[in-house]
Amino acid sequence: MMRMLITVLISINLFCLAFAQDTIEGRWHLVGYEDNVMYQFEDNYRYSIYSTDGTFGDIEDAGGSPNPYAVEEDIITIDLFFGTIVNYQMNFMCDGQVVEFKNIDYGTIHSTHFREGYDYQESPCNDNSTLGDLNGDGMIDILDIILLVNIILADEYNSIADLNEDGELNILDVVIMVNLVLYDEPSICDGLTEVELWGEWYDIESTTEIDLWGQGLTGSIPPEIGCLTNLTDLRLYDNQLSGSIPPEIGSLTNLTFLKLSNNQFTGEIPPEIGNLTNLTNLYLANNQLSGEIPSEIGYLTSLIILYLHANQLTGEIPPEIGNLTNLISLFFNINQLTGEIPPEIGNLTNLTYLYLYNNQLTGEIPSWIGNLTNLTYLSLYYNQLSGSIPPEIGNLTNLTLLNLDNNQLIGEIPSEIGYLSSLTILSLHTNQLTGEIPSEVCDMIDSNNWVPWWNIQENILEGNNLINTCD
Repeated sequence: MMRMLITVLISINLFCLAFAQDTIEGRWHLVGYEDNVMYQFEDNYRYSIYSTDGTFGDIEDAGGSPNPYAVEEDIITIDLFFGTIVNYQMNFMCDGQVVEFKNIDYGTIHSTHFREGYDYQESPCNDNSTLGDLNGDGMIDILDIILLVNIILADEYNSIADLNEDGELNILDVVIMVNLVLYDEPSICDGLTEVELWGEWYDIESTTEIDLWGQGLTGSIPPEIGCLTNLTDLRLYDNQLSGSIPPEIGSLTNLTFLKLSNNQFTGEIPPEIGNLTNLTNLYLANNQLSGEIPSEIGYLTSLIILYLHANQLTGEIPPEIGNLTNLISLFFNINQLTGEIPPEIGNLTNLTYLYLYNNQLTGEIPSWIGNLTNLTYLSLYYNQLSGSIPPEIGNLTNLTLLNLDNNQLIGEIPSEIGYLSSLTILSLHTNQLTGEIPSEVCDMIDSNNWVPWWNIQENILEGNNLINTCD
């Protein structure tokens, strides 16, 4: 009889394993960005699909290039391009409906995902500060202790009350909850109706704009700024503010305009800035920000202006930048960025300003630059770009400024530059260009309204091995 029972149990277990959904294939929401990010894993490619209203399209609507991935046992390896390959241990939960990606080196949770159509908020896998909140009021207090005791006395079970997650409710759960009530650090916003910032009081409910630019403000941005969750417009530029940009800024999810330029901010751009999915204008220029541009910036799909210039940013331009398809102005100049110009920038077909000058960018000027037909200003000078000037640059017929000087460009000037009938400034000096200046370029120079001091001698011939045929 016992042998038969064991056989039945094994059969049931094998049946469950056969139908388990512990596979990464399919469509997954990213916890914390449920209405903004959907990952679709299909045929060993991860597609990133973005939304501003929680409505997601299909693979053809994915942003950027799909990331190749491979799975071996419970380890997933994802190629993020440009030499960045990450490995995560996958921990499937809730019958395969939820998966955690764990950082193998540090043992920390990198991200949590749940399948499309699954109610993660009401699932037992959702432990996002709801464990112990038995009355659902957003906090753990004496009322929850009373409810827990009553559940235990009634010999019932509630997964939200199982604080040590051992599958049963007892005095240990009561002790844990009492400690949470006594020692858990409350939010700085708890119980507040207004906050004080730089000597002024702001009502939490009614404050939608703060405009304090050029007021001589000093010190750091107080973390209480995160309490003003109805803010849509925050302008603190042209002051003397210092310290790091507080992560609490990520709580201001209604912001559409954020301008912190021309201060003395240091440290890294907080990844929490990726929470601000309603932003249309982001200005962080002319500070002393360091570190890499966070990949979370790719969640800001409503952006039309992104100014990060004149900082000390390092690393490569994240490929997620290609998700910002509404961008008109992209200013990353005067930093210490390295690597090649990512091909995902080719998705930004609404760009009119692309400023990447004064960095340490390498590789060739990509041929897809010709897809950005709305560009009026293209400035790539003072980098380490090599190769020839792509003839596709002749597609940019709206260009008024083309500055490629002080690179390591070789070959001849493409005659297609002569198609740029709107061009008024052309600077190619201090490269390794050879051959003759094409007659098409000479004709364009003669016909256009050139600014006199941007003359052909200084800005095309100098520092190259060109023959002047425009005389």
